[in-house]
Amino acid sequence: MEPYRIPPRHPASLLMVAGSVKLLPQGLAFESNDGIKTVPCCISRDALLDLCGYHGLNGDDGEAFKALGPQIERLVSEKYRAGRIERSGELTIKPADLLLYGFESAY
Repeated sequence: MEPYRIPPRHPASLLMVAGSVKLLPQGLAFESNDGIKTVPCCISRDALLDLCGYHGLNGDDGEAFKALGPQIERLVSEKYRAGRIERSGELTIKPADLLLYGFESAY
């Protein structure tokens, strides 16, 4: 008889921490929480511009971030669940991640 195997546990989705968004020259930094720990996150300026272009948004980075918040949360959650975190502990969304995880939710 084969022993029962416990299926792998996938971490919860990351949710942005309100008030943690900081505009940096290289992009937008923010913190996300999985219900247990807080993860420092960033979306590069190039990735944000690509995402804005795809969704037809014009305006400043702060407004784009507000409009694209759910998509950005989805991207960081998918990258987090895949275990693709930098050695520093930060999770950064780059243009290649948009291609890997998609520009918008599949559902």
